[in-house]
Amino acid sequence: MKAIILFLVFLGATMAWAQQDPQFTQYFDNLQNVNPAYTATGDVLTVKALHREQWAGFAGRPRSTSLTLQSPTKYESVHIGATVMNDVIGPIHDVNAAIDFAYRVRFQGARQLILGLKMGGGLMNVSTSTLQTTTEQDPGLMQMTNNELRGNIGFGAMYTSNNWMAGFSMPRLLEQSYRAFYPDAQHQRHFYFLGGKVFDLARLWKLRSMGQVRLTTGAPMGLDVSSTLIFDNRLYFGAMYRLDAAFGAFVQMNVHPDIRVGLGTEFGTQDIRSHNFGTFELMLTYECPKNKSVRRSPRYF
Repeated sequence: MKAIILFLVFLGATMAWAQQDPQFTQYFDNLQNVNPAYTATGDVLTVKALHREQWAGFAGRPRSTSLTLQSPTKYESVHIGATVMNDVIGPIHDVNAAIDFAYRVRFQGARQLILGLKMGGGLMNVSTSTLQTTTEQDPGLMQMTNNELRGNIGFGAMYTSNNWMAGFSMPRLLEQSYRAFYPDAQHQRHFYFLGGKVFDLARLWKLRSMGQVRLTTGAPMGLDVSSTLIFDNRLYFGAMYRLDAAFGAFVQMNVHPDIRVGLGTEFGTQDIRSHNFGTFELMLTYECPKNKSVRRSPRYF
């Protein structure tokens, strides 16, 4: 019964007119998935993994895994990267992969304008055979979508400096239909607006404030805001709020000069919170410097 309830909620709330992209407590570590310009914000090979277990203990709960890679090239202004997103909810399994290209123009004072392009596609499977129903051969649950391949293209832009950033992106330009499975289902375009700033509080303490707005037709505006206290550029802990959805908390630590790990959790504000054990995230970042003897500047975004 829980599987049926979750499936119907998913269809009615997120697929009927506009399927929402996966959301993360540590959304600031998933920026490359939504904005290809983020590929050029660093100067070393960087690999980042982020896994989310939403509504733990609930049958058919959403699970999302993000893997991103970014790297400079021999051309200083050109960076390349890759993104993979694996998203599972109930009977629906959606995998998206893309290659990211970014070109940056440097200005005085460490400011830079970055333009990004994302090209890739997704593979979707819907297995209604995993659902339980009280009606035998229920026609509403008989259709299945197997290996439906969809290509897409996206773009983004960012303007950054040492202690602030702003960006805009549309990660998927093409609107795509799921009508083979559900008559009104469609993945509409998503528009993302990003912004953040770092404030000096004391000799070893900084405060990073960030926000992300998501807009799409057929769904309420999405808003994530967060504040992070940073100690000695090694320890990060903070809180986030998602509009009309959840509060969250997270902690991250540099366990090695090249490795950062993070843990996050959310506390839902909707009625479903009483039917699960909460939401949890795990983050891992690895940066491979070109020259081990050169000290890298702290990276806040």
